[in-house]
Amino acid sequence: MASPMMDLSSLLGWSPLIQSVLMFLTVCVSAWAVYLSIQHRNEDRESAVQAVENAADQAKKRAIIDLLIAQKTDPNYIRDAKIVRGMKDSKECLSSVIDGSDMTKKDAVLSVLNQLEFIAVGIRLNVFDEYLYKQLSCSSVIKTWDAASGFVYELRQQTGIRTLYQDLEYLVDNWRKDPIKSIRN
Repeated sequence: MASPMMDLSSLLGWSPLIQSVLMFLTVCVSAWAVYLSIQHRNEDRESAVQAVENAADQAKKRAIIDLLIAQKTDPNYIRDAKIVRGMKDSKECLSSVIDGSDMTKKDAVLSVLNQLEFIAVGIRLNVFDEYLYKQLSCSSVIKTWDAASGFVYELRQQTGIRTLYQDLEYLVDNWRKDPIKSIRN
């Protein structure tokens, strides 16, 4: 069976050279169509990847905002944070707090430190958005660490566990090295 191109070229009296050129052009156009189809799929794939990355970024931001709202509206956390920050001005022996002679203070310190360490680990693991958290809580986190760091150092000494609250300490150290920039000139 003859191809439509052969039948048309026979009818028009085209030479084999013209037939070959037309066949070559047909193959080129087909190849170009395939190429464009692949490019379109790659663009779709890139768009999909970009959409997923944007959604992940938004989820990280939303997660940290939800956490902060929960902290700021939790009366227990508010009370505990006040107790911890009050320790900075207190000359109280930290080992007595750790030993549990004042369980209210010990529980408050551990509660606040555990929440901040949870967020710090989440930042290290790229679950939470560090930039947003830093902008919203830098001063508070540093002040809390300053108030509770003696407790942490004493707790590490007594337990022999050098990694207690290490992510929080690392986060605070990094924020001190790279403080929030002034928005004014």
